[in-house]
Amino acid sequence: AAGPRTTTRVMNDRRHQVYDIPADAAPVMVLWDPGRNILARTTFAKSDAEWIYQLTHAESVLDRLAAFDVLSGRNKPPAAVVAAVASFVLKEPVADARARAAGELADSVRLTPYADALRSALYDPSAHVRAAAAAALGVFARDPKTMKMLERLAATDPSYGTIAAAVQALARWHAPDIDRILRTALVEPSNNAVIASAALSGYATADGKAAIALEMRYARYGAPLGSRGAAIGALGRVGKGDPRVTAFLTGLLGDPDLVTNFTILSALTSLGDPGALGPIRRLAATTEDERLRDRALAAADALAAMAKSPRSASRH
Repeated sequence: AAGPRTTTRVMNDRRHQVYDIPADAAPVMVLWDPGRNILARTTFAKSDAEWIYQLTHAESVLDRLAAFDVLSGRNKPPAAVVAAVASFVLKEPVADARARAAGELADSVRLTPYADALRSALYDPSAHVRAAAAAALGVFARDPKTMKMLERLAATDPSYGTIAAAVQALARWHAPDIDRILRTALVEPSNNAVIASAALSGYATADGKAAIALEMRYARYGAPLGSRGAAIGALGRVGKGDPRVTAFLTGLLGDPDLVTNFTILSALTSLGDPGALGPIRRLAATTEDERLRDRALAAADALAAMAKSPRSASRH
């Protein structure tokens, strides 16, 4: 059984220090800087049992999340670790911590208990958790049961963010009814057009280059501003190797909206087409906005480096 909790203050005034802290018995949990008040990155060697205890008993949610980060990152976790990680996603009292944990499972090993926990999290009272779980499930193996659950969320969930995450997960899985789902989502009103943006991203995922014409329609000047960035970003994903897409996006440079210009530059960088160098450099030379000039110069430098790398590699 755990004994009383004690706090020991130490002076940390050198780069490398060793501290001897007496204890009546072997501690069940040792926390350096409980609550994470010091701006620092620390490495703490602990057994799985110690991390699991911290995950379930630490007073600070930051200390519990630190334990989750370690345990969920195990490539071959033992059963006790798997059970603790899955349980945290469902039973952690802080909703935003549950949401963060659900999202992190997208980067973990694909285990059935983790998928089961994410499916259960689709019923969480917090919309943040439901959205994170839906997004994470999209990287797990497609299965009919989960697909039905995601379709229900996409059609009936009260949260715009959860609907958007479900739509994108279904697009990643190429759900049988994805065309209807995307058509519905594209015209669904939502705050900041989050659902329409998810649909445009989903079209790029599900249809690839076949979605270019649709994405161009929603990316053009005068299209709804809320979803325009998603369409431009989608073109940066599916338009590689298509000079029409490069020409279309460079024609949008100099947009009155600063953030839209940033999105265009990012998409052009993703395309990696050196044909965009001239228009980007002209934008950098003519804009009066220092922020846009810096971003354009950075994009030009990135594209120039990409253009050089194949030739450089061929010399060796």
